[in-house]
Amino acid sequence: IIIATVGESSKKQDSENENFWKMTGKSILHGLSEPLAAAPLISIILVLCGVTLPGLGEKMLDQLGSTTSGVALFAVGVTVGIRNIKLSLPAFG
Repeated sequence: IIIATVGESSKKQDSENENFWKMTGKSILHGLSEPLAAAPLISIILVLCGVTLPGLGEKMLDQLGSTTSGVALFAVGVTVGIRNIKLSLPAFG
């Protein structure tokens, strides 16, 4: 998502006169605000802070966790299908 945003923003750079680093920073912040990136980051922070769940919540999340690989693959496919992704040199940079 972040790479696609940088690629889309590079087209607009000429008209807005934004430098590459400012555009990349904005793209990273925008990408981290997407639920696909924010939810795992929040959960890692909670685990590192030592937040624990009661037994019922842990069992519930174990069931959800057993299905996440298929759902994640579907979500990535939908995201790539919705967005018009064009790889360019600034996107790789």
